Amino acid sequence: MECLKISNFGATWLCDGCHSNLECLSLSKVQGLNDTCPESLMYGSLSRDLLRVPKLTRLIKLNLSYCTDFTDEGLLSFLPHAGPSLIELNLTGCMQLTPTGLLAISSCRNLEVLYLTAILSIDDEVLSRIARACQNLKYAEEETFAFNEI
Repeated sequence: MECLKISNFGATWLCDGCHSNLECLSLSKVQGLNDTCPESLMYGSLSRDLLRVPKLTRLIKLNLSYCTDFTDEGLLSFLPHAGPSLIELNLTGCMQLTPTGLLAISSCRNLEVLYLTAILSIDDEVLSRIARACQNLKYAEEETFAFNEI
C-alpha cells in the first residue's frame, strides 16, 4: 500500500496507541516522512508521554522504503532504541542517507534481512562494517543504480 497522503503527524497517531506491542511497521513511500517522525514514533506524542520512555522496543520489521525526505538524523535518532529488536530493515530508495547514517545499522545486532537498494552513497566500507556487526544477517540486497536522461 502506498501512503501518499500520510504525514509525520498521521504516522505518529497511527503508532501512538500500539507502541509497546507493535512488531511490524511499514511506512513505505510516505512522502512527508522526515527526520522528526522517528522521534515521535519512538516516544509517542509529547502531550501524552512526557517521560519520553522509548517505545517500539519490540519492533522486528521496519520498512521505510522510498521515504525520500528521511536522512541520517532520523536514522540516528531511531535505531539506537528500535534497532536491537529489528530482524528486517528496508531502506530502499532513502536516497538522502549517507555512510554516516547507514553505519547506525550496525546497532541492529539481530538483523537478518536488509534492503539498501538505490542508495547512491553506499560503498564497500559501509557494507563491510554492517556485515561484521550484524552477524545474523542472512539476506542483504544492495544495488546502486542511476537514471539516465533520454
